[in-house]
Amino acid sequence: TSTPDEIGIIFQYPVPCKVIGGKVKMSEAVTTWALKLYDSDGTTVLEQVTGIDGESSQNAGNLVLVLFDTEVNLLANTNYRLTCLPEDGTSITLQELEVNAAATMDALDGGDLVYRTERTDAGAWTQTTTKRPLITPLISALDDGLYPVGQVVL
Repeated sequence: TSTPDEIGIIFQYPVPCKVIGGKVKMSEAVTTWALKLYDSDGTTVLEQVTGIDGESSQNAGNLVLVLFDTEVNLLANTNYRLTCLPEDGTSITLQELEVNAAATMDALDGGDLVYRTERTDAGAWTQTTTKRPLITPLISALDDGLYPVGQVVL
């Protein structure tokens, strides 16, 4: 019921990859919540896990690993969103970093191509390039340009 009610990261990688889930650092979760991976259009849900128990999230030391049912192929240099959305009237509190300039994000994994995205009631997305919620996609394979994504060479 707050504004915004869905918060996450907008991100991209310089190579094609596969994502199998996400890691979320939260301070508090008193409700069930969903982790959603959105396509570049910001509307199409590529994969999601719903009904994540907030109480169990807190008991896990506030660092929650969430696995999708299937791996999702992501394109290089394409923006995607990985977000958290409470599923009832109460809330979750995500931990996040805040810096004084977007260029400072270059010191972190993903650089300044990873930052906060948010919206209210499934409306338009807004971004804040100086904030980063502690949400990380779990990458299961990278494409190095020599071998297809996920191919193992022995």
